[in-house]
Amino acid sequence: MSKTKKILLTLLGVFLIILTGVVILVFSFTQSMKADLDEEKKVKHQAERYLEKNFEDERKYMMSYTIIWVTGAILTMQLK
Repeated sequence: MSKTKKILLTLLGVFLIILTGVVILVFSFTQSMKADLDEEKKVKHQAERYLEKNFEDERKYMMSYTIIWVTGAILTMQLK
């Protein structure tokens, strides 16, 4: 086997090893980012209890200010 073929095969092998590692990392990342439905329900329930306990009447005002801000932002974007 010639020297250039050995170099090309070595480079191809290194490239395939790196590519395999990247594929494994991407797959692992996407699997870890999937939502856990039970945990999500638990956190939402805890957040609702916290809001009800600590922001009884203030939540109405916060929501109305948010609606005003959002509609104002929409109007501003439409005027530009």
